[in-house]
Amino acid sequence: EFVEGDYNSPNRELDCSDIAKSYYEADGRAGKIMEITTIEGSGYRTGYGNNRSIKGLEYGNKEEFSFHQFYLKDGNVYDPMFSPEPVKLDAYQKAYQDMNPNIKLDYNEQ
Repeated sequence: EFVEGDYNSPNRELDCSDIAKSYYEADGRAGKIMEITTIEGSGYRTGYGNNRSIKGLEYGNKEEFSFHQFYLKDGNVYDPMFSPEPVKLDAYQKAYQDMNPNIKLDYNEQ
């Protein structure tokens, strides 16, 4: 395992971008930091203007986010908020799409 530290224990003080960056840095910047958002006009209204949110997992609890970041390397997603073990990208995308039916999700490198 290339990551130093215990990212698998729930830590509400670290957000997804902090964790993704930690994986990226610990891995010598070999992979990519990716971000999930909604495609414009899609998503759940957050109550803050036109902002939209998506549903995701945070240590076993379903939560709503305006975006979510994860670390991607060699087709594997490293996102301890979603799973303590790496997950194949296609399975991860399917799980997020299943949590967000009828919403167009966008995946962009950060």
